Amino acid sequence: MGDYLVHFLENLGVEYVFGIPGGTIEPLYNAMARSARRNGLRPVLARHESGAAFMAAGYARETGKLGVCCSTSGPGATNLLTGVASAFVDHTPLLVLTAETPLPDLGRSAFQESSRTGVDMISMFQSCTHYASRVSHPRQLPAKLFAATLRAMRLRRGPVHLSLPSDVLSSAGKGLQLPAGIQSLQWVSEAVDDRDVEFILKCLGRARKVVLVIGKDCRGCSETLFRFAELCGAQVVATPEGKTWALHNHPRFHGIFGFGGHESAHRTLLSEGADLVICAGTAFHEFDGLGKAGGHSGQTLIHVDEISDHLCFSPGADFHVYGSIRRLFHLLTTRLSMQSVASRKESSAPTASVDLPIKESSGRIYPPWLIQELVRELPAKTRFVADTGNSFAWSTHFLKPERTGNYRVEMGFGSMGWGMGTAIGMAMGDRSTPVVCLHGDGSMLMNGQELTVAVSERLPLITVVLNDGSLGMVRHGQKLAGAEEVCCDLPAVDFAMLARSLGAEAFTIRTAKELKELDWPSLCRSSLPVLLDVHVDAEACPPMKQRSATLNFQKTA
Repeated sequence: MGDYLVHFLENLGVEYVFGIPGGTIEPLYNAMARSARRNGLRPVLARHESGAAFMAAGYARETGKLGVCCSTSGPGATNLLTGVASAFVDHTPLLVLTAETPLPDLGRSAFQESSRTGVDMISMFQSCTHYASRVSHPRQLPAKLFAATLRAMRLRRGPVHLSLPSDVLSSAGKGLQLPAGIQSLQWVSEAVDDRDVEFILKCLGRARKVVLVIGKDCRGCSETLFRFAELCGAQVVATPEGKTWALHNHPRFHGIFGFGGHESAHRTLLSEGADLVICAGTAFHEFDGLGKAGGHSGQTLIHVDEISDHLCFSPGADFHVYGSIRRLFHLLTTRLSMQSVASRKESSAPTASVDLPIKESSGRIYPPWLIQELVRELPAKTRFVADTGNSFAWSTHFLKPERTGNYRVEMGFGSMGWGMGTAIGMAMGDRSTPVVCLHGDGSMLMNGQELTVAVSERLPLITVVLNDGSLGMVRHGQKLAGAEEVCCDLPAVDFAMLARSLGAEAFTIRTAKELKELDWPSLCRSSLPVLLDVHVDAEACPPMKQRSATLNFQKTA
């Protein structure tokens, strides 16, 4: 059955399975070893199963393919849960394969038993996947694998789980055929209801000022969305996760709305004159700021999304559109280009007020200046990942990637330490361009061991540790909230020495001069991952007042 699984995944174009081997999952690893010898799908050895799940998610996001991770029974499976839960909130397509003890041993106190009489793994995964099932007979595998993949890639988009008893996994599975429609599992629906197009056009015809909000699920739509804005005179803002699809130098772009965002975006969206707001591809998370924005009377809100679950989080919207974002705005743009709505086009709007350029640091490095220098020195095609913590606050506000799709932040589940695994998965998906992962020292201490995977794979990864000697977001959050400053200090760690001991190239940066003296072209060409241990100004407070206000509200409610 392991060979059937590998053959199925290869037909989907999957190149890697991320995980850690163990006794009950060995039949799958045997099949992957045979596949690797013929230059097919191969396993990638993570250092912790949560890292494997993050890597699979990064690979899926980078390539658009199905991400696959696996583990042995018992604690191997429970270690996957945080990464799988993150993918669930993020709607990232993952196939999660966990092994379990042989069927005859279920209910008999077997080692690492995962049935209802042990630690029930299927029930655990049901809460953070769109499909979770045990394959209890070889002939069940084709149908269950097809159903799981269909849910992951098309119907719901997100993680799915199959539990594989080792005796079923090691069976021959003779005579099993691949499903005839396997290639269609990855087709992205282009469905749009013509009535939705007509309704939006009517709203545009009545509106005096239109604001378009770009969310994280607007992949591949950047040019179309901004062309739409030009034709109907809309001003554009983005959510923190939608930032990656924004054209940051476009005259109609006003910056980021929500956590770490810009005043210019807040003024644009909440101004009295904005009578039509169209939100595309956003889940209305807390950090998007949209759920509590409120708007004003007379403002019409249209929520457009191709993930049906997201529409459930905007009950206050006046109209909900379920369908392909790319196709919808293509149709709207085509219609608008033939109409006179463009007569409402306003003069060029100011771009986001992010106060660039930023003065060079004089003492310990100021994080906004660091981010500005990274963008200036690295190639335009560089991809950026900002881990949970101060890194994603600073980068949301100050990082202006030169190309769309080159910035990744996770603000849904907010798993601290997810960045390293995600960056590795992205680099595995495309080795031709550097991936920069921005960490705090806390997240580096949490999952930094995965750096050895990048070393083994010789990945173009540059890890930048914003070293402030603390859990910076916790510390600044406590100060802003007037809370006790407790449990946020970290011991001094030489991350450069740690990285070198793990096999990476590393540098310690304490001053602006040391950062400027780096040979950036050589770093980008290095055959090894690179770590920069950057000692930043610990007193510099990131733009996070919105989060502090939310916590204060919860405290007094």
